Amino acid sequence: MIRFRSTFFQFPIDLEPGDIASLIIENRKLYKGFSDALDYGEENSFSLFEDGKEKALKKHLVVTRDLLNLDPNSKKILTAIYKKIDRTALTPERREKFDKINQAIAELLEEFASDFEGQVTFNDQISLTQLLGHFDFKFDYDESSFLMSLISYLRAWREAMDLKLAITYDLFAYLEEEEIVILKQELGYIGLCLIDIDHHDMKHNGVKRFVIDKDLCEIY
Repeated sequence: MIRFRSTFFQFPIDLEPGDIASLIIENRKLYKGFSDALDYGEENSFSLFEDGKEKALKKHLVVTRDLLNLDPNSKKILTAIYKKIDRTALTPERREKFDKINQAIAELLEEFASDFEGQVTFNDQISLTQLLGHFDFKFDYDESSFLMSLISYLRAWREAMDLKLAITYDLFAYLEEEEIVILKQELGYIGLCLIDIDHHDMKHNGVKRFVIDKDLCEIY
């Protein structure tokens, strides 16, 4: 179970993988304060737990405001992917192959350098992240609809990090009810929970609902 808590309200939001919660904050001042704290990464204002164990927000949480420009191949995602490959996917066998590539490149550059009378210098070691970026290593994703773009985006983040919780804004403005069902299924497949922040109180089938009204009364 994933539990999300904030100093901005009293109740916890408890979710299982595949769950979607709608957090409606009708009080404009509270909405802005809560959103600003998320945007600025004020970790003392939020906490995240998995099965009772606290998790670092920056390692397990992604906040997405702009749902109309979802890019699974954003610089931030690809940088995280490249670092993950460098850290975890470079087995001894792959390291040996990579070292041979570096050696071959260095020998070729030495040959080029010998063609010049003047002294030539060059970097004879290419990093794995440089190699991945040079060959445009990225996701081939489905952008046929908003729903598929969102799923591809969340899957990319799930590949890039040990993502537990995604937070979005005004998500339901872009989804039909039947698409919410599909999204819940896809979130369940990848072991992810989602909280959407809104200031309009609307009910959706299968979506948990938490409301803080204009008078700061909490309804859940």
